[in-house]
Amino acid sequence: MYGQLVPVGGGPPLPLLEPRLVLGRAADCDLRIAGKTVSGRHCELEYIDGYWWVRDLGSQNGTGINGKRCTHKKILPNEVLWVAKQRFRVNYVAAEEDDATEDLAASLLLDEGGLKGAPGKPPVPTGKNPRGDTQPTEAQSKATRDLPVPIDANSTPLPAHVFGRLVPCGGGDPIPLIRTDLLVGRRSRCDVQLSFTNVSSQHCRLFMEGGYWFVEDLNSSNGVKVDGVRVQHKAIPPGSILSVAKHRYTLEYTPTGPDALPDEDPFAQSLLEKAGLQRRQNQPLPPELDMDD
Repeated sequence: MYGQLVPVGGGPPLPLLEPRLVLGRAADCDLRIAGKTVSGRHCELEYIDGYWWVRDLGSQNGTGINGKRCTHKKILPNEVLWVAKQRFRVNYVAAEEDDATEDLAASLLLDEGGLKGAPGKPPVPTGKNPRGDTQPTEAQSKATRDLPVPIDANSTPLPAHVFGRLVPCGGGDPIPLIRTDLLVGRRSRCDVQLSFTNVSSQHCRLFMEGGYWFVEDLNSSNGVKVDGVRVQHKAIPPGSILSVAKHRYTLEYTPTGPDALPDEDPFAQSLLEKAGLQRRQNQPLPPELDMDD
C-alpha cells in the first residue's frame, strides 16, 4: 500500500493500492468519490520518485491542495487534497533509500493508532546490534517518527505538521489539526467540516496561542462547550471535551507553552457572552479558502 486518503470530515480511509489512480464519480474510476460536484473522471494521482502528485483531468469544479486550486502539483505527506468540495488528508511516508523502510511505512499506515505495544503508539520494529540487544534501525526510527500518532499524557509530541487531533467521543476516525488557526463548521470551505444540520455554517474557530489550543464561538446557533460548560472564548487543556453543538470530541495534543494555563480574565467577557448569547464585537472571521464553494 502506498498510503491512504483520510476524509477530513470523518469516514473510512481510502487505501492507495496502486501507483497511479483515477479519482471521480464514474464507475470505472479506481477510487470513486461521491458527490454531485465531483466530475466523472475528476483527477489522477500518481506516485513518482517517492511522492504523490495530482493532475486535474479537466474537472468542472477543480482540484486543489490545501485550499489552493492547481492543475498539476506534488502532494507532501499530510497535505489536504480537494476534489471539488470533498477533502482528504493524504497520509503516506515519503520514500526512503531502501525497500525495507517503504515496507515498514506501508504496514504502519494500515493502523495509524498503533498495532501492538504501548497504548497510543505504533510499534517500532527492532534490529540487533552487535551486543545482541534490540534497538530500532535508523531507517525504521525515521519512518516511525514521520507518521502521525495519537497523543496522550505519556506519548511523544505529534510531528511538526500535525498540532493535535479531535477524537469523536462516540467513535469514528480522528480529525487531524494540521494548522494552528482553523475554521470549524458545516460549510465545505471550513478547515474542519462537520456535516450536521445542528452545526452552523461557520460555527467556531480553533487556534493556538501560547502553546495551547483555544476555541472561539462564531455566533453559532447551538453553541460551543468545553467540558460541558458553554463558552464564548476559552482555552482548551489537553484531554478536554470540546462540544460543537451536540457533537463531542476529545482534544488531544501536547502543549508547548507554560506548565499551567494563564488565568483567564473574569472581566474579559460580558454576562451575555459567558452565557453564549452574544458574540464579541469586532472579531473578524478567519479568511476563507480560495476553492470554489
